[in-house]
Amino acid sequence: MKKYFTGFAAIAMVLTCVCMSSCKNDRISNLMAELNGELMFDSVVFNDSVGFGEGVEVTVDLNVAYPISGNKTLTDSINAWICCQLEDTALVMKDDVKGLVKNYGALTFGTDSAEVAAILKENESEEEINWLHYCLEKRIKVVYEDTCFVTIRCFTFRDMGGAHGFPYQNTATFYKTGDRIGCQAGWDLTAKIDDETLDRNLKKELMQYCNAESEDALCEELFSKEGGMMSKDEFKNHFPLPVTPPYLTKEGIMVIYQMYEIGPYAFGMPECVIGQWEGR
Repeated sequence: MKKYFTGFAAIAMVLTCVCMSSCKNDRISNLMAELNGELMFDSVVFNDSVGFGEGVEVTVDLNVAYPISGNKTLTDSINAWICCQLEDTALVMKDDVKGLVKNYGALTFGTDSAEVAAILKENESEEEINWLHYCLEKRIKVVYEDTCFVTIRCFTFRDMGGAHGFPYQNTATFYKTGDRIGCQAGWDLTAKIDDETLDRNLKKELMQYCNAESEDALCEELFSKEGGMMSKDEFKNHFPLPVTPPYLTKEGIMVIYQMYEIGPYAFGMPECVIGQWEGR
């Protein structure tokens, strides 16, 4: 028995040493990355939910990546962008994104819960409410990075008891180097793409997205920027660019049309490759 115990003790000591060595190596790696100005991210999560009976619920689900090391100009710009996605447009908590996520989540959860409780109270004497869902979901994460750029995406889904929830996606590409470090690339990414190529690529991607057999068939699916269905003249001569700027991914230079921007709710949020990045 003593022999077996000694063996287990030896194994435990080895595992402990390996674990301590691994943790130490991780700390050293993180420290070296910080000293070298390497861009690194961590994430913070907020989850809360409450039920008010069958079919009536409030949920808040946040998962936010944020920089923990790197060039200060770059990390400040990324943090400022994250703040704007979390409704801190005054950038009050730019230096405490972790705290901002928790505050924003708690405030949204409290406000939504109070509103649902008030709706239920107002309808006590009327027909029973058997479905009411208030939901906020936000996912902020890094979707692309190379030596010159980093792209961060914020996906939001909001439901406040309507016929359906409303998704929204905001994506930004930041310069990591040079005299524009920390700036968003935006439409600068398309500087080498002429208007005719951009128009052709957008229509091609949208045709594939909705399985349209021809440009005429695609035109019949789309909304005009003034409202109503898109005319053939607008489709041919004034095709609308997305409201949100382009961003860089491993597939190339991308754009996205938001919900209802170019088609009905069922059309969704088409994401289109409009060109390949060829350098500055």
